[in-house]
This record gives sequence, C-alpha cells and structure tokens, in this order.
Amino acid sequence: MKTFRAYRIDPATRTVSEIAFKDHMTARQEVGTDDLDHAVMRRVDDGLICLFVDGAGYYKPELKWWRFAGYENPLCGVGVIFGSDPMGETDDVPVSLAEMTSLVSWIDGRPRLPSASAGPLDGEPIVVIDFNAPDAPTTQAETFRRLFGEDPPKRKP
Repeated sequence: MKTFRAYRIDPATRTVSEIAFKDHMTARQEVGTDDLDHAVMRRVDDGLICLFVDGAGYYKPELKWWRFAGYENPLCGVGVIFGSDPMGETDDVPVSLAEMTSLVSWIDGRPRLPSASAGPLDGEPIVVIDFNAPDAPTTQAETFRRLFGEDPPKRKP
C-alpha cells in the first residue's frame, strides 16, 4: 500500500513531525484511540488539508491544546494532518513541514470552548451546552443524554 506525507501534531511535546500515512489505521496508531473525529481544515491549491484527532479529547482534562490557523475551534491531544485530492482520495499534504509548523500554535491551559447547540425549532436551539459551565458534561454519553434525552446507542463490537 502506498504511503503519503502527513504530519503528527503533538501538543504535549509541542512538536510537528512528518510521518508516513496510509489510512485511518495510521491515524488510530498515532493518536492512540479508535474514536477519531475527522475535519477538513482548509483548501490549498488543488487539494485539502484534513485532520484526524481524538473524538473524546474535549472530555480528557489532561490533554494539551493547540490551534490550526484558520480553523475556529481549539484542538486537543495528538492530531494527524493528511492530504486529500479534490475527489476525496488520500494524498500528500500540500504544504511543507516548515509551513505546517507555522500553521500550528500551542495553547497554555484549557481554552474557552464554543457552545454547542442541537437542532433549530423555529429558529431557536432545542438544547444549548456551555462546555465552560460548572455543570458541563464530562463524557460523550453525558453530552448525548443532554442533547437527545436518552442514553447513546451501544456500539457494535
């Protein structure tokens, strides 16, 4: 299987390093979890810069935080940044290590997180969760219960 140039962002050591990326299994190894979130960070020329990060990272207070230039939300824990072509196929990240390093900044402490709202009803949110409030949810299951009023579905093994 072909490998592609990607980057590992490690806020604990404040390093950006080049890695060989094959697929989401590479990201699982690098991030250290099977619970990955995916995002498109930005469009560059004829490609995309994409991200895999810990899907439960917001609920892990011991994780370190970082920002990616132009991406609104703060990120936490190890991230894997990889490239994609316009058709969605994995590709090399379309920026150099030096440029990637300039796009990443480190956050001291826990940043202010944006509120989350679920579903409009006549323009009004049904549920608003302030992740900075003293009673903020601390687990994915608790967040799901607040948003939908029921326990989350059980994952298939």
